[in-house]
Amino acid sequence: MSKQRRGWKIAAVIVGLLIVAIVIVVSVIDEPLRQLVEAEANDLLPDYHITIGALEFHPLTLSVNLHDVIVRQAIHPEPPLAAVPHVTGDARLLPLFSGTVAADLRIETPVFYATRQQITGMLRRATKPEVTDEDMTWQERLRELSPFEAAIYINNGHLTYDEGKPDSEPIRLQQIDVEVINLTNHLDTAETYPSTLHVSAQLPDESQLDLDGRADFLAKPLPSVEADLKLQRLQIKNLLPVVGRYNVQFRDGALDLNGRVKYSGQATVVAIKDLLLEGAKIDYVHAAETKHREVRQVKKVVEKA
Repeated sequence: MSKQRRGWKIAAVIVGLLIVAIVIVVSVIDEPLRQLVEAEANDLLPDYHITIGALEFHPLTLSVNLHDVIVRQAIHPEPPLAAVPHVTGDARLLPLFSGTVAADLRIETPVFYATRQQITGMLRRATKPEVTDEDMTWQERLRELSPFEAAIYINNGHLTYDEGKPDSEPIRLQQIDVEVINLTNHLDTAETYPSTLHVSAQLPDESQLDLDGRADFLAKPLPSVEADLKLQRLQIKNLLPVVGRYNVQFRDGALDLNGRVKYSGQATVVAIKDLLLEGAKIDYVHAAETKHREVRQVKKVVEKA
């Protein structure tokens, strides 16, 4: 056997041993790393409880797989706000040389669920007027981390919103696809909305929702968005769980809408460009037991006007 062939065999054995060693080390550190990531996530978001079923770290490709991620609200843990069977994070090498951690996150078939009680709890917490140093907002916690950039892709998600009333059907969105580019914690002061945002979704009746624009996901007290909104063939009876509390009953009709929406923690502004309402059947229901609430609602409308 020539020295060259013997050298190649020795090199192959060394490489094989290194690969085996890496596999063994990775298999050993996966669970401690899962516990670390889970603890850091819960520390970063104290109003929520996050569990990670399993974590797989791939050092050769600088990627991480998370399995069975569950997110619960601390004050209203049931139902879970999100159940994600699979998340993949792929690091980008080039930004590392400038001291920035950058990654692409891909979230497959997540299931989101929220009740009116949970949404109310989120809004009250987010708009809490007094925040001490010990009670930092999640936005401030993220800004204190090392610089990072992320692109987030959500594929085939499902969302259910339940008013919690026995006589109202939940609102359901399906086939939700989301693309967020340049989610970062270190912002240029000239950038009001640093991230680009695209959202598309369908309702069970196959009406379509599309949102295209920009966002600041670290704005306080809540993320802010400015985007073009398009609704196609929305069956307005699906809005009953939302408008029913105002004594308005949508029984039939379809809505097409093109406009622009601007949302922040302080206000929501919708500028409608085109609106088509066909075959609408809308009733206002007056009831003795809701008389006082109706008076308050009218007074609020007058004040806003």
